[in-house]
Amino acid sequence: MINNIIKILNLKYYDIDLEKSYLDDVEQRDFKLHIFFNKRDVLCPICNTKGKLKEYKIKNIIHSIFIDAKCIIVLHQRRMYCPECGKTFMENNPLVFKGHKADIDTELAILNR
Repeated sequence: MINNIIKILNLKYYDIDLEKSYLDDVEQRDFKLHIFFNKRDVLCPICNTKGKLKEYKIKNIIHSIFIDAKCIIVLHQRRMYCPECGKTFMENNPLVFKGHKADIDTELAILNR
């Protein structure tokens, strides 16, 4: 089922390995897809020590693959901390550029119009 969600939302080009996903209650043509990436070892960007899980942060990403429906990807992104140097950092997110709210496909579609 997870592979079907990746295909339907045209996310197959991203390096995504989902642990689980589910749809929120759908309101009139709005979709909210909650996704969790599989756990991977994330190294500290400062000292290259393996990070430990601190918490999950929720990031709402606009994904306008459908013309007549609003689609939001709710990414449960892991926030990590380094036990060596104490730095906190986020796991890699291949869906959006840092600081953006729309995914890369949506931004490219807007630029191509």
